[in-house]
Amino acid sequence: VIVGRSRDSAAQIQELKSALNRLDERSRDIIWSRWLSEKKAGLKELGEKYGISLERVRQIENKAMHRIRDQLSDEKGWSQNALET
Repeated sequence: VIVGRSRDSAAQIQELKSALNRLDERSRDIIWSRWLSEKKAGLKELGEKYGISLERVRQIENKAMHRIRDQLSDEKGWSQNALET
């Protein structure tokens, strides 16, 4: 997730944390591990961790990213251009 420069960074970070907290634990961990962690996890690593296929990890990640984007654009007024993958 790339945060646009048009808004205050601290506020954006707090809003992103709030959106992440609305996800279920597995989805939140997948997003954190793939996008926000300093050591990015691969699909294979996460698939092994959760006992699911790489494709299923990708599906969960995709669904979670859409939920985050929807929450931020609907509730916080973020533009779709501010949220890229």
